[in-house]
Amino acid sequence: MTIETRPAQDNSAIAQRCHDLAVVATRLSHDFRNVLSGNMGFTQLALASISTWNPVYAHLEEILNNSRQSLVQIERLELLARRPPKFWRPVETLEVLARLPMPETIRVKRELPKNLPRVRMDRDSLALVLQELFTNAVEACNDCARVTLSAGQEQLTAKECANLFGSALPGPHIVLSIVDNGVGISPAVRRKLLVEPLLTTKAHHTGLGLTLAFLTLHAFQAGFCLAPAKPNGTEARVYLPAEVNGSSG
Repeated sequence: MTIETRPAQDNSAIAQRCHDLAVVATRLSHDFRNVLSGNMGFTQLALASISTWNPVYAHLEEILNNSRQSLVQIERLELLARRPPKFWRPVETLEVLARLPMPETIRVKRELPKNLPRVRMDRDSLALVLQELFTNAVEACNDCARVTLSAGQEQLTAKECANLFGSALPGPHIVLSIVDNGVGISPAVRRKLLVEPLLTTKAHHTGLGLTLAFLTLHAFQAGFCLAPAKPNGTEARVYLPAEVNGSSG
């Protein structure tokens, strides 16, 4: 796998913007959660006080369902403030991939080796990154969605690390590739990625996925990049530091 050549990322500036966003999002999420919980509580009381045949009942149910969906978005915002555990063990990449939820409507092709070194990252953090990038890939596809998962090993140079989002350092890495057959990312949008932390081109989305992936990978001296796939679509490549001599957190 070859890292796409482009100007080096200003990862320190990106990390600072993302951390600032996390502080604001956490405070707002706490306040909105309290208000939303109150609204949901009163809606449930109202539902219990009227008959199901009452026309108002259906409206109250819709309010409650919308509130629950809003609560899911608040929980995602709260993930921005997530910090890696103080103590953790390197994880088996293939084990995390095997447990990744796969939508039944998506054709997933796996091109994975039988064995890979463990990576210097805890299981939950790696699962979060892969889930966010995989979800992005699935949502970028149409009705004939196809996603390919592959993995390998690569020795990164300092120049290659500079072209990644994150904080990867030179050395041995496990490379995970997630390729979709969607519409791809336009050059104009790619120039804004993570420069605008909540950038999204999808209706009713928050743009949190890449920000969560960046913050998590940055904390583990890992990185990622996005590149055009052939004949169409996008390839997300995740570079994870490989375990060397039994190292751990």
